[in-house]
Amino acid sequence: MTIPLIVAASIIVASIIFLIVYAVQILKAVKETFKNINHTVEEFEEQTEAITTETTLLTNKVNNLTEDFNDKSSKLDNMFYGLEDLSNISSKLKQETKNLSVNMLSFSTKELDEATEALDWGAKVLNVNLIKK
Repeated sequence: MTIPLIVAASIIVASIIFLIVYAVQILKAVKETFKNINHTVEEFEEQTEAITTETTLLTNKVNNLTEDFNDKSSKLDNMFYGLEDLSNISSKLKQETKNLSVNMLSFSTKELDEATEALDWGAKVLNVNLIKK
């Protein structure tokens, strides 16, 4: 009976040793896997930092471009407002010129002669005043 007991005990010890050796091998493999995972995470963090920096720089550039665009857009708005005012003035000038032309054509020859005579008298008065001075 002792021999089967010794054999059984030897088998149990051998099994435990085998399990320990196998567990050590698994732990070594897991340790190597964790090292690889840790290295991958570090590389990911570095790349994420670089991407974050580039994104920040791009955001700043976009903000600068947006500000520049808005500034130039407001300057263009002012220019177009000026052109609109100029157009309004041009239209008014055209209308007033037309009115003046119509009014001038409506004067009779007698009225034009009287106006010319009045202007001549005014010029003579001014000349007399200039000579006195």
